[in-house]
Amino acid sequence: MFLGAESQGMIGYMLEQELRNHMPGRQVACLLTQVEVDINDPAVKQPNKFIGPVYNEEQAKKLMQEKGWIIKPDGKYYRRVVPSPQPLAIVEIETLRTLVNNDVIVIAGGGGGIPVTTLSSQSRGLEAVIDKDRCCSLMAQQLDVDLLIIATDVSRVFTDFGTVDSKAIKAANPHALLEMDFPAGSMWPKIQATCEFSINSGRSAVIGSLEDIVDMVDGRTGTLINKDIDGVAFH
Repeated sequence: MFLGAESQGMIGYMLEQELRNHMPGRQVACLLTQVEVDINDPAVKQPNKFIGPVYNEEQAKKLMQEKGWIIKPDGKYYRRVVPSPQPLAIVEIETLRTLVNNDVIVIAGGGGGIPVTTLSSQSRGLEAVIDKDRCCSLMAQQLDVDLLIIATDVSRVFTDFGTVDSKAIKAANPHALLEMDFPAGSMWPKIQATCEFSINSGRSAVIGSLEDIVDMVDGRTGTLINKDIDGVAFH
């Protein structure tokens, strides 16, 4: 949780500085973002998110004994694992809404947000990692945004990515997309997040390349996800 807060501040500072340099006169703010999770979420008892540096077996055993960490094999080395619970609410959502409604460009939710839980009516940090795409989807839903864009390093969602059978998906119904077979890599959380947004809000989401942001807003590229689309359309 402390590392998440540090990362939000450091990376947020750099992003804010660049945005201010490129858009003189525009108001830009970096908002430290806490995300409410449930301490009774089953994921809390099943840590599976690798974090931090790698260790050899001797170091791993020592750290588990000294710090009480859960450490698991990651390839030929060992790394600490923490839970990745479902995000439930953005703590600073009303502050964020006020800034957005006043035409401020807001940098928020960095790294999935800082996980917190409520114990005895008091907010407490939790050593966990929230999936950044799920946090983004939740934030977009709570802000009632018109369009959710998740930018990545490929132009669209692909089936059988990296193979000769690979096909680009142009548009899809969220329910149909969730029924398709995708590996549990970096794209699957993005698919889950955008489909969740579209199903819950009734609005559109797009997955595509960071370099194509403007074209994605205009509907010229990326994979469009909307409940009004029938099935899955390939490019």
